[in-house]
This record gives sequence, C-alpha cells and structure tokens, in this order.
Amino acid sequence: MSDMDGKHGVLLGYVIVGGAGLLTLLHMGFLSLLVATGSLFYHGARIKGTAHDVWLSHYRWQRRSALLLLAGVGGLFAWFAVELTHIGEGNLFAVLASHWIAHTLVSVIMGVWILVRVIRGVLRYTDRQPI
Repeated sequence: MSDMDGKHGVLLGYVIVGGAGLLTLLHMGFLSLLVATGSLFYHGARIKGTAHDVWLSHYRWQRRSALLLLAGVGGLFAWFAVELTHIGEGNLFAVLASHWIAHTLVSVIMGVWILVRVIRGVLRYTDRQPI
C-alpha cells in the first residue's frame, strides 16, 4: 500500500465512522447500524493490506468506534424489542414514551461520543501519531 493509499484510506475510514455517528445523533438508528456494519467490513479489508503502524492503529481505532456504536444502538433496539413483547393493554404509550426518551439519550450520547472520537483521531492522524 502506498503512502497516498494509506492516507486516503484512513481519512475515508474516519468519514465513514463519523457519518455513522452523525446518523446516530440525528436519530437515524437503522441507517447508522448499516453504515457502522459497512465500516467494519471496510476496516477488515484495509487492515489486511497494511503493515504501517500509524495506519494500523487508526484503522483499529475506527473499528473499535464502529463496534461501540453498534453495541450502543443495537442494544437500544434489542431493549425496545423486549419492551414490545411485554406490552399489556393500555401501556403502549408508556413503552413508546420510555423508548423515545432512551432513544434520544442513547442517540445523543453515542453520536457525540463517536464524533469526538473521530475528531480526536483525525487530529492525531494529522500529526502522524498512532492512537
């Protein structure tokens, strides 16, 4: 892998993970999960082709970020599925309200956290430092 390929690959990785974080922040959980899953496949392919320590550390950082996002947003969807199985008569609105509150909290916290990780990674990468 040439220097230019590695540079563009790292920056593209941050764009993908940052996009997933932004989608999460905008309450677009399903799209965020799709982008984060695609990110894992992208990083799996990129890691196999590199031996450069700086690139490798950034790809691993991006992959961990995508996994954290998948765990947070995926956990929220799993929790909602469990809640839906326990709906009795008359408490549908309570379940939806509690889900919306949890969804907003998870979306904001995970979205901001992933974007901060991406910004931190890009700043470290521009100094050519491993994470």
